[in-house]
Amino acid sequence: MKIKGKKEILNDQLNIKSLFIHELQYSNNVEKIANLLENKAPILPKIDINRKVVAKKVKSDIDLLNQKFSLMDMSQVLFDIKEKGFFSCQYSNNASIDLTETDLDIAYMPVENYVSGEKENILLLINVSRNDDLIIKGLVRDLSRNLQQLRKELGFNPTEILQCAYISNMPTNEITQLKNYYEDIKSLVRVKDVVFSESPDDRFNHKSIDVDGKEIKIFIN
Repeated sequence: MKIKGKKEILNDQLNIKSLFIHELQYSNNVEKIANLLENKAPILPKIDINRKVVAKKVKSDIDLLNQKFSLMDMSQVLFDIKEKGFFSCQYSNNASIDLTETDLDIAYMPVENYVSGEKENILLLINVSRNDDLIIKGLVRDLSRNLQQLRKELGFNPTEILQCAYISNMPTNEITQLKNYYEDIKSLVRVKDVVFSESPDDRFNHKSIDVDGKEIKIFIN
């Protein structure tokens, strides 16, 4: 089996932490999963005993074998089968069995926070865990873009440094995170100050904008 591919970090616009893509060419499932592990794919081998096949060999010991096998290191099981053609499993003091690929149901599952898709020898694994840093950076971009648009609508000189941008109607936790990007917003919007608040200031005629389904109030002067 030969695998060509790369692990990529996606850009902020996609709001995804990481993406793992591999082109797969393999002769059997053992080879496929073992090589994915060797290439540090975010997966775990999932291996179970094929009871219909193995029960014929161990008879009434099948439950004991199954219990012992479930405690094994599945990566080691996989690599033993790849290298030797079998995995030797001792399930009691005086009984063991050599398990081959046909004795087992061999698959894989993505690690936590990943989802997988496989089609036409292409494996895609995407990290879908929440990334607060990427989310807040996206919010900074959206707010800055809308404030820049508001400058134009109000007829301000594009190069003029204005007094203040006001951003309101936001929860406290988002305000706390946005304050980390205070200087960035000041620079992008060309203002001397940025004020964040949960409730809009009644003195100003705020513009309502929609950001990811949330109504946010902005003003600039």
